[in-house]
Amino acid sequence: MLVRFSFALLASMVWQGPASHPVVCGKGVRTYNSLKEVQAPFDTLKLPPHPPVRVTSEEEAEAATAQMMADAGKIGATGLVIEEVVDDDGASRSVHRRVVPVFVPADTARAYGACKK
Repeated sequence: MLVRFSFALLASMVWQGPASHPVVCGKGVRTYNSLKEVQAPFDTLKLPPHPPVRVTSEEEAEAATAQMMADAGKIGATGLVIEEVVDDDGASRSVHRRVVPVFVPADTARAYGACKK
């Protein structure tokens, strides 16, 4: 079964916060299932555009996720809101990820601490 991950941004919900944030390593980026889970206050950030990534194994999926976390950390995100949308027509299954990077000031000690380990 071929699964396609598309790291698309929710354009209607993503805006660049007014300040730039220090880089966070990929290990320091936390994931959330929805914006409702993110502790307020927070800034939403904007990832650079990504081409679709096709994965055919669990290892490829893990590598794609690790790369997404590293890219989010490069723009200073301490977290990523990742929503998965599954399209299944019986013959093929496609998984699209909508991703919103966030900077949570209250989470910086944890994020930066994870990068020192």
